[in-house]
Amino acid sequence: MASDPGAPDWYSHGLNRVAYYRLATAVAAALPRPARLRLARGLGRLLSRALPAERRAVRSNLGRALAGAPPALIEARLRETFANVGAFFADLLTLNRRPGAALRDYVASAEGEHHLDAAIEAGRGVVLLTAHLGNWEFAGRLLSSRGGLSGLGADHALQWFNFFDAWSPPGGPA
Repeated sequence: MASDPGAPDWYSHGLNRVAYYRLATAVAAALPRPARLRLARGLGRLLSRALPAERRAVRSNLGRALAGAPPALIEARLRETFANVGAFFADLLTLNRRPGAALRDYVASAEGEHHLDAAIEAGRGVVLLTAHLGNWEFAGRLLSSRGGLSGLGADHALQWFNFFDAWSPPGGPA
């Protein structure tokens, strides 16, 4: 039987609902970042229990990546993975709404930026490849603030990162 052409082509789960995003945004915006991240990490660990298929997938991947590791280590890494997703999500809902130039304060370190600057200066465009290991929406906002991206223009670059604007107040939460 052919698949329904009107069905969405992306993955979803029961927690992926606008009402939950709105609630999470309101709570995240009301807390200072250290408290927000502690709460988000704890909720990430807790909510992972509501996502058994995701837990199985992460456990399987960790088992391959940490081949031969004791089960207790795999479980500890599993909990930390979901804690990190919680922290990422809290930042997604708050920090990436700030202007790109303001985001630099949240970057611990960067290596090789001189290569990026040289490529931008050459004016032929830049292609960035990355593993999806963090908040790439944040990275896009940060990159859009760099000088010399006139080929894209800040408005064009930022259009990729306005996914949540339909249900968020203008300017987003702080």
